[in-house]
Amino acid sequence: MSVSNIFESSAVDMNSDEKKSEGHVTKKIKITASNGWEHVLARGGIKSRFTKTSTTDAPEFLKNHRSRAKKKSLEILISLPLDILFEIFGRLLPLDLLHLARTTKDLRAILMHRSSTTVWMAARSNVKGMPACADDMSEPAHASLAFGTHCHNCLKSNVRSADWNLRVRYCQKCFKERTEVIDDKFKTTFGLKLHRCTPLSMTQNINDNRCLISDRESLVDELSKLGPEGRSVLRGMKRDEVLIRKEHAILCTKWIESEQQSRWKGLDHLRSLRYDAIVEKLIELGWEEDVNKLPDRHTARIHKLIHFEDHPLVKQPKPLTDRSKGFRLPLIYMGQMREFRIQQERKQQIRERQSIAATIYSDWLRETGYHEFLMPTAADLFGKWQVRNIVELPAHQTVTAKDFQPVHKELLEIVDAWKRSIGYNLRSDLLWQFEDYLSDWRERLYDQCEKLAVAVFTCTAWLCEDIPEQGYPGNTVQREWSTENLKFDTTASRTVKNILDACDLDWRECSYGNHCDGERPMIVRSWRESVKHCAKKHWSDSTVKWQKISDEEARSLRQDQQEAAASTTTPPRKIWRCAHCHNKPREPEKMTVQGMTDHLEDHHSISPIDQVAGKDFFEALDVPPTAIPFVKLKPKAVDPCL
Repeated sequence: MSVSNIFESSAVDMNSDEKKSEGHVTKKIKITASNGWEHVLARGGIKSRFTKTSTTDAPEFLKNHRSRAKKKSLEILISLPLDILFEIFGRLLPLDLLHLARTTKDLRAILMHRSSTTVWMAARSNVKGMPACADDMSEPAHASLAFGTHCHNCLKSNVRSADWNLRVRYCQKCFKERTEVIDDKFKTTFGLKLHRCTPLSMTQNINDNRCLISDRESLVDELSKLGPEGRSVLRGMKRDEVLIRKEHAILCTKWIESEQQSRWKGLDHLRSLRYDAIVEKLIELGWEEDVNKLPDRHTARIHKLIHFEDHPLVKQPKPLTDRSKGFRLPLIYMGQMREFRIQQERKQQIRERQSIAATIYSDWLRETGYHEFLMPTAADLFGKWQVRNIVELPAHQTVTAKDFQPVHKELLEIVDAWKRSIGYNLRSDLLWQFEDYLSDWRERLYDQCEKLAVAVFTCTAWLCEDIPEQGYPGNTVQREWSTENLKFDTTASRTVKNILDACDLDWRECSYGNHCDGERPMIVRSWRESVKHCAKKHWSDSTVKWQKISDEEARSLRQDQQEAAASTTTPPRKIWRCAHCHNKPREPEKMTVQGMTDHLEDHHSISPIDQVAGKDFFEALDVPPTAIPFVKLKPKAVDPCL
C-alpha cells in the first residue's frame, strides 16, 4: 500500500463512523501547529503527483526538517513572581502599561487591580512634570486620559484633545451628542444653580459652556431623593468638587501644552538636522553656489515657488539616510532652482543696463532743458531698437556708459520720432470726434487738434481721481507712455465749446492756453472751473448756455484774486519733481518746495543757495493749474451772445 493510500485510509478512519469495527473505539487525534508535522509524517507524508514517497523517507525528512520558530508569547511573563513583575512595570511609562493591559486578560487583571496602584504611580513618576492623579480618579483612568488617542465613546482613533474638566476624550461628533449647552433653556428647566454644581467644558467661548448629560442626570437624581436641607448641602459639596477639579484641570492642561511645545521643538530640531544634512550633501556634489543663492520666502511666494525648507521631503522630521528619497528629489529641485536663478540674474543684468541708459537720458533732458516738456519716458526709450540691441547683449559682455554713446547722439531723433508717432495716434482718434467738422479745416485741424481747448480727455486709469482731467497725464519711468487710458470726453468738449461760443471765440483756433472766463448769473468762474461745474452739477449737459462778463470786470476780478492770494496762506502743493532723479529707477513722487529743498541737499549734495529752478527741479507736467475760486458778482449788462 502506498503512502497516499495509507494517509487517505487513515483520514477515512478518523472522520467516518461507517467502517469502525464493532467493539473498537477509534481515538480522535487533535492536530495542532506543534504536532501536525509529526502526525502527517508518521502516516507516510503528503501525497505527491510527481514522485512516490515511501514510509522510509519520513525519519530522514524529520531529521533534516527545521521546525518553524514559535511565536513569542506573554505566557511566560505571567509566570514570574509579582514583585519582579512590579519592578519591571515600574520602569515603564504609563502609555506602555496601557498597551500591556490591552494585550491579554491576565495582564489586564494584574494591572487593573488595586494592588498595582504603586506600579502606575512609579510609571507616572517617569514622566517629567506630569501632575499627580486626582483623588476622584484611578491611575489607569488618569493615564488613559493623558496618553490615549481614542474616543471614549465610539473608539475613534487619532483624537488629540481631551477635556480635563469633564475627564473625557471625545471626538467632535460624540462631544456634541453626549454634552448639552448651558443656555437659558437649560437654566429654565433645571434651575439657575444646577450648572454651578456640574463640571463645565474648558472652552474659550463663554456662550458655549457645556456639561455632560450623564453628570447632569446623576446630579438631578441625587437631588430628587433629598429634602431642602440635604439639597443645599449637596450643592455646596458639588461646588467645592467643581473648584478642585478645575484647579487640577488647569495644571494638566498646562502640562499638556508644555509637552506639545517640547515635542514641536524636538520635531523642529530633527527638521533642522535633516536640512543641514541635505545641504552638506548637496555641497559635496557641487551645488554650493546654487545652495547659497536659493530664493528666500518672499521671492518664492511672489514667483509661486516652493521654498527649499518647505519642500515636503526636506521638512520631514526624520534623519537623512543614503536610501532616503529626500536625497534624490532635492537634486531635481536644485536643477529647477538653478534655471530660475539664471533667469533672475539675466533680468537683473538687463535692469542694470537699462538703469545706465535711463541715467544718460535723464542727464540729457536736464542739460537740454527738455524735462519741462512732454517727453517719452525711459521705458519708451528701452523699447527702441538702438537701446534694446545694447541692453540685450550676451551676459558675458560688460556694458558701460560708453556703449550708449551712439544712442546719446541720436536721442533728439528718437524723441522726435516718438512725438510724431504719439501725435499721429492721438490725432487719428481725436479728429473724427469733433462735431460741425468742415472739410476745408482738415489740414489745420490735423496739425493742431490735440492743442485745442475742446480736446478734453478723461483718464480711465485707477491712479487718476480728478475727472475730467485736462491735458496729458504724468509720465513715470516704470511704464511706457500710452494713450490707451485717455478717453475723449465728448460732453466736456461740448461744454468747452459752449463757453468759447459765449466768449465769441472760434473753437477751431482757441487752444487751452487762451484764458477766457465765463459766468452764470451772480456767480463768476474761470473756464476750467466752469467745465468742472457743468460736469458735476449738470451732468455735462451740452445745452447749458454761458455768458461772458466784460473785460473791465474780468481785469478787476483778477487783480482782487491776486491780492487775496498774496494775503492768505495756502497749504504747500506737491507740484515739484527732481530733475536729477527724473526718468530714473526709484524716482520719488512730487514734493513741496521745502521737501524738494531737503531732497536736493540730502541726496544730491546741493545747498539751498545753489538750487536753481528749471535746472535742478521743475514743475510736474501732470499738475493741474491752480483752481481759481468762484466769485459772487452782479455783472454789468453786456450784449447777449450764444
